[in-house]
Amino acid sequence: MNNQTKTEVNYKNIRRYKTAKYPIRQPIYLTWLIWVLSFFATIFKKHKVERINMDGLKPPYMILSNHMSFVDFELVALGTYPHRINNVVNIDGYYKRAWLMEWIGAICTRKFTTDFHLVKSIRKVFSRGDVLGMYPEARYSPCGVTSYIPDSVGMLVKRNKVPVVAVLHRGNYLHSPAWDFRRKRKIPLHTTLTKILTPEEIEAWKNEDVLVAFENRMVAGKVATPEEFAQIREEITARITKIMKLAIDDSVSPRMDLQKNPDLIADIMFSNEKVEKMEDRAPEVLAPIEESPRVKALKSKIRYAFDENGKPVSKNKVYGLRDGIFEAIIHRYYTDPTLIAYGEDNRDWGGAFAVYRGLTEVIPYHRLFNSPIAESAIVGSSVG
Repeated sequence: MNNQTKTEVNYKNIRRYKTAKYPIRQPIYLTWLIWVLSFFATIFKKHKVERINMDGLKPPYMILSNHMSFVDFELVALGTYPHRINNVVNIDGYYKRAWLMEWIGAICTRKFTTDFHLVKSIRKVFSRGDVLGMYPEARYSPCGVTSYIPDSVGMLVKRNKVPVVAVLHRGNYLHSPAWDFRRKRKIPLHTTLTKILTPEEIEAWKNEDVLVAFENRMVAGKVATPEEFAQIREEITARITKIMKLAIDDSVSPRMDLQKNPDLIADIMFSNEKVEKMEDRAPEVLAPIEESPRVKALKSKIRYAFDENGKPVSKNKVYGLRDGIFEAIIHRYYTDPTLIAYGEDNRDWGGAFAVYRGLTEVIPYHRLFNSPIAESAIVGSSVG
């Protein structure tokens, strides 16, 4: 224990890194230097970089790549040379080397956040006539965590109207896995760069857009006119623009000072009080709680992981986490008359993981109902 190094963190003097800054444009000498370093870093590795359907392709274009290890960047540099490339890098990659990331033209962002300056930086790269490198699923998939490419990436492709190149790395994870990345293994590396979309194809896809198709059908059926749809688009654009300006204005929407008050979010979310019910009236239900089919079924469930002989209870008989959530929800329904629940597929299909299954038979529709796929509207209307 005494041989271990103890890390001291100064929480009172945290150096903040400003992510909202535009990346530099790589000088030609730097692009060449990165290629040289990447060449010598991979010269003794058995690797192959293959360019498919990229004859005559010139910047600007977008690269969408899977990500497994640091060697990915070196292989992409070999495949894109002599073009300048700006890679999107999460802020944890800037730890102790922010100067290096800035020097090579990296674009800093934070995972799982809505980063509008990132969009502006991406447009800056394309306006310069350079290449953008993105790794949308990061390293989660090879690390054993389910990952997916969000819809926002598709919107980014649609808005910027530049060619898209898909980069697929094979063997890189086994070369330096996350659980032992310092030990490099002699694994064949194969990287393919394939042009999959052109600006013309992206533009053609717009004609298949569901909103465009909906508008065309409404106009053809004489339900609405093109002028009315144009007015709707104009109003929505103005409303969203106004909301976004208010959201990013510190004088209107000041940021929380979590350094001064670390418990501020908890204080807002939790009152530390218990209110049994919001109104003193009988809750509106369709039947007594005892007549709920699921309440009856849960009586036969075993609420322990092991039986009397110490053997694990089968998954069909054991009382699960979703059963506990269901019991808590139905209890509140029969206690608080003001409680309602609404969301995507809540009523007829039982909600996520069948938590709401069994409520349809005993709770009236106006207290439990389905809603469109619009999370912001659901949260906004419920919070008020």
